[in-house]
Amino acid sequence: MKLEYIEYITSTKSLLKTSSLSTKNVLTFKFEYIKVHNLAVRVHREYIEFFNFVLKQLKKPAFLNSKLKSLELLIKLLRF
Repeated sequence: MKLEYIEYITSTKSLLKTSSLSTKNVLTFKFEYIKVHNLAVRVHREYIEFFNFVLKQLKKPAFLNSKLKSLELLIKLLRF
């Protein structure tokens, strides 16, 4: 999914570099922008789900030691 995201950004940048932006290029650019935006939202959602899973694991009794508590704090900071 991340690779798709990078490919969409690259193709959008190449469209912007063309010397003449025809109506077709502008419409393609708008369509590519919407695809990139939707993909970014999906990637962001997946990262949040992953961090929530890690936080749940850290709250289990077997994981409650000082090193993992500091890791939990770090993950909370990375979420924002």
